[in-house]
Amino acid sequence: MSASAYELWLTSDTGLRLQLLDGVAWWAATRQVNAIGNFTMGLPSSFDTRLIEADRMVQVWRASQGGQLGLWRVYLVRWWRWEMQDSDEIFTIGGPDCNDLLRRRIVAAYSASSQAHKTDYADDMMKEVVSEALSDSAEPTPDAGTRVWGDLSVQADLGDGPTLTKSFAWRSLLLPSGGGVLTSIAQAAREAGCEVFFDVVPDIVSSTSITFEFRTCTGQPGCDVVDLGVLFDQERRERGGTGGSGGRQAKPPVWRGDIGYAGHTVWARLGLWV
Repeated sequence: MSASAYELWLTSDTGLRLQLLDGVAWWAATRQVNAIGNFTMGLPSSFDTRLIEADRMVQVWRASQGGQLGLWRVYLVRWWRWEMQDSDEIFTIGGPDCNDLLRRRIVAAYSASSQAHKTDYADDMMKEVVSEALSDSAEPTPDAGTRVWGDLSVQADLGDGPTLTKSFAWRSLLLPSGGGVLTSIAQAAREAGCEVFFDVVPDIVSSTSITFEFRTCTGQPGCDVVDLGVLFDQERRERGGTGGSGGRQAKPPVWRGDIGYAGHTVWARLGLWV
């Protein structure tokens, strides 16, 4: 008997349940500490591919043996394609977990500003950086639209980490490789003798909606996990639209929404500098 049971749901970008994915050929998902996990999934040729769009979500619900289902992780659909496996045609989808939302934000502030140079507890510094990246108060302000994501909140300050002083103008909050502002703060905290971890987690979840919260902790949240169970590649489109190198102040970021999208999603805004 399996030690765990899983339930997989495809939802809209706002968390509305669209279909229970109960006929998958295979799936694999990772969850990593202070980094971006990923998932891939093989769906049968009978699957209605019209349900798949950029930033649709796959919710992975998990129950230990004899336990109740709980939402283990949420992943964003970012690419899909048809593949041949043996003699079967499989529709494969994949993408990053919800920590990828941090990759879509940068410290959009000049080096002398309070947004880009801070002294604070490490965990609270992380929260302040994320809060400011989700607001329109930092200079330069967006030329159009808003940086605010109403469905992503930030946990209250805890003051549990060591006191640090850091500077990080025009840097991404998180990179696919694991670098970025938040990772550098975590590394500095570790060197100061205290491990600080960060994560974007589901906050309020129903069958029709979902919200997320950025949280930190100083206790080990768990080991990196691997659970086992192109027509379109949004990540490749975005990589093709960026330029420059990290750390330059002479080039302020160009804020653009819906890069490479056929339509709008609530998570479409991507902070860039070029």
